[in-house]
Amino acid sequence: MSGKETIEINQIAALFDRDARTGRRWCDRPEDPLPVLRRGGSGRGAKHQFDPNTVFEWGVRQRLAALMTDEDGQILDYTQERAKLAREQRRKVALEARVLADELVPANEVTLALEQVFSVVRARLLSIPTKAAPVAVAMREAQIEALLATEISDALSSLATATLTFSAGVRLGTTEPPGDPEGERRHLEH
Repeated sequence: MSGKETIEINQIAALFDRDARTGRRWCDRPEDPLPVLRRGGSGRGAKHQFDPNTVFEWGVRQRLAALMTDEDGQILDYTQERAKLAREQRRKVALEARVLADELVPANEVTLALEQVFSVVRARLLSIPTKAAPVAVAMREAQIEALLATEISDALSSLATATLTFSAGVRLGTTEPPGDPEGERRHLEH
């Protein structure tokens, strides 16, 4: 062993772009410490000796371990990570296929379309008093009730017959009168 070339901690620290103090801490780590060939004793001037090949192998292990950990420091299993990636890719392709088949619509488009429909219904419901008041003045109670029921029914039928069209070309809704089985089926298909 005496003829074998060795290196010292300051050289190792320079190789890893660290200071000698960090290098000494690596020697004392509980898990996978930096392997010391010969300890130099316990004094300020004591110098440990290291085998360059062993240090290189240790450095490679450290780099691989750093590459194979996630942001939380958990060690990643390559096979499991590949399986997760494949599963996510299959999920993404399936979702994209459903979008192309007009089975899925982005949530923000649904929200916008529903807001537009509800805005129309709200405006129609709020206009009932203004429309019905002049006519209702000359009516009896039963006639007023019938008038209001008709006006409310008309306003709500605009909701029942609304068609929502999205940027992907998907259309939801029906123009058939409520209760039409064909219209209801089309409404449920999209």
